[in-house]
Amino acid sequence: GRLNSIDMVAPYSQLDFSAGFNLTKAITLTVNAQNLLDSTYTQYSGSRDRPTAFYKNGRTYVASVSFRM
Repeated sequence: GRLNSIDMVAPYSQLDFSAGFNLTKAITLTVNAQNLLDSTYTQYSGSRDRPTAFYKNGRTYVASVSFRM
């Protein structure tokens, strides 16, 4: 069993981006992008010699428009 195992995740980097643009005094456009480098991270059980999972969450893009009255 794995009752006494120590699970850990190796260090990893993730690059995100966010920007907002005032198109007019009343309209704002916002864009966000997460995990631009499509990073993968690895989970280990007790040692880096025993990987138990690989995670690749993919990239996410979001755009929004907001209105002020």
